Amino acid sequence: MAEGIVKPTEKTLARKGRQGRRDISKKKVYNKLKYYDIILKPLITEKSMTAMEEKKYTFVVHPEATKEQIKDAVEKMFEGTKVAKVNTMNRSGKTRRRGRTVGKTARTKKAIVKLTEDSKEIEIFEGL
Repeated sequence: MAEGIVKPTEKTLARKGRQGRRDISKKKVYNKLKYYDIILKPLITEKSMTAMEEKKYTFVVHPEATKEQIKDAVEKMFEGTKVAKVNTMNRSGKTRRRGRTVGKTARTKKAIVKLTEDSKEIEIFEGL
């Protein structure tokens, strides 16, 4: 290049087929959840109360949380607990109407956490 010419800096672009190009310099960071962001609230229903006799506890968790993250969060939040197994269920949002406008409620995720036999009970559920 000649001395007086400055080359403009360009963003790094990757091919995306027929749709055109997309910017790959801004990578999305997924699942950077802390353990206190994962468990949103305990889910207390008649069915979950009967499952507590088998050391199974039900929580509403963050929709992007994985089973490993849920396991670590329960063990960190409640001292003396050891998780044996985690089952998760994704619940899609229900369709709701307000007049002519149709929308959906937020999607949620439910986790059933089974504790080992030698672990402590979770104090939140005691006395219910």
